[in-house]
Amino acid sequence: MYASFDDVRAFREKGGYLGFPYPPPPQQGWGNEWSGGKVLWLLVSPRSSVLIRGHQIGGANEVRFGQGVKPLLEEKISASAVTFGSTVRLRSPGCYVFQIDGKTFSNLIVFQAYLLE
Repeated sequence: MYASFDDVRAFREKGGYLGFPYPPPPQQGWGNEWSGGKVLWLLVSPRSSVLIRGHQIGGANEVRFGQGVKPLLEEKISASAVTFGSTVRLRSPGCYVFQIDGKTFSNLIVFQAYLLE
């Protein structure tokens, strides 16, 4: 998945989708609660640091970030970054939204999370 802040789109070959295995593979070292996938964030014209958070739309599941058994509630990206690789952590398939906040803007990116077979 790729996410661009200027035009507020998440896209891959199929559109705004993120596939992830569940339960998480043991070799990931993530425990058995949070799985996830990789996302490459593209800051088209970086002006300030950004803060990314997420949540399931119409559900109780959070989006988390990073490695380890207890992933973080938010991802911070420095203003000096043009691209930034991140691990997005999920527990359930469904429709989700990222909220991306910068110094002078706030944008939403909606995506569908699905289980890999």
